[in-house]
Amino acid sequence: MLACGRERIYQYMLCFINVVIVLEQHSVTCVYESCKIVLFQKS
Repeated sequence: MLACGRERIYQYMLCFINVVIVLEQHSVTCVYESCKIVLFQKS
C-alpha cells in the first residue's frame, strides 16, 4: 500500500490518521497526490 519513500511516510501517516478519525463520522476520501496514494472508506 505504501508507494512512497521513507521521507513521505510521515506525511502519509498524517493523511491516514485523519481518514481513520473521520471515518467514524462519515465517508472520507484521502488523496495523497505527492505519493499517488488514495484511501477510500471500506465499503
